[in-house]
Amino acid sequence: MFTITVKPDGVEAFTVEATSRDVLNWERTNKGVNLKKLEQAPSMVDFYKIAHFAVQRTGQWAGSVDEFMATCEIEVEDDEADPTNAAP
Repeated sequence: MFTITVKPDGVEAFTVEATSRDVLNWERTNKGVNLKKLEQAPSMVDFYKIAHFAVQRTGQWAGSVDEFMATCEIEVEDDEADPTNAAP
């Protein structure tokens, strides 16, 4: 769903794939959120939470979401195909 580059302070950056399981966990643990709302009004807090689920699932981070937010930069790429660049 999303490719996220994580840049922890003082450590080499790494990439993680946030999958539907990570988005599902984010939706289940945060009241009133869903993927459609995120796509319409992106929020860094929400992307950080999704990224945190992904790095925990893959074993790349063991700390809390607050520690993750305080010590990591993230860059998010949407893996969905761009409909404006349709193939000829």
